[in-house]
Amino acid sequence: MKKEPVDLFCHEELLKAVPEIIQTKEYQEVVDYFKDCSAGFIYESALLPYVIKLIQENPKDKKLDNIFDMIERIIKHDDFDIRCVAKVEFIEPFLLEIKPTKDVEKYLRPKSLAAARELARKWFKIDPDTWEATD
Repeated sequence: MKKEPVDLFCHEELLKAVPEIIQTKEYQEVVDYFKDCSAGFIYESALLPYVIKLIQENPKDKKLDNIFDMIERIIKHDDFDIRCVAKVEFIEPFLLEIKPTKDVEKYLRPKSLAAARELARKWFKIDPDTWEATD
C-alpha cells in the first residue's frame, strides 16, 4: 500500500517533534501490526497514549511543548486532510482522555484549543467555556 502525502507529512512532523516515540511500545506495536497504517492511526494509537503518560508523569515535560507545538502547526496547515489528522485523530480523543477536561487549556495552543472547543460543543455536549457536560 502506498503512503498518501498526508500520512508522509504528518509522520515526518511527528518524528521531528518527538523522535523518541519510535522507541515506545505503543508506536512499535501500531507500526508492526499495521505496516502501512495512516498517520492518523499513529497519532491516536501511539502519540495520544504517549502524551497522556507524559502528562501523568511530568506535566511540565518539555517534550509536551514540542508535541503541542507540532499539533498547532498541523492544525494550521492549508491542507484539509492534514488538519484532520490533528483535529480528529489527536485533539478529539485527547478531549476524552485528559482529566479534568479543562486541562486541555494547559496544553493546546490557540488554534488547537479553538478546534477542541468546537469538538466539545458539537460532538461531546460539553460547554467549552466551563468544560462541564451540558446534558
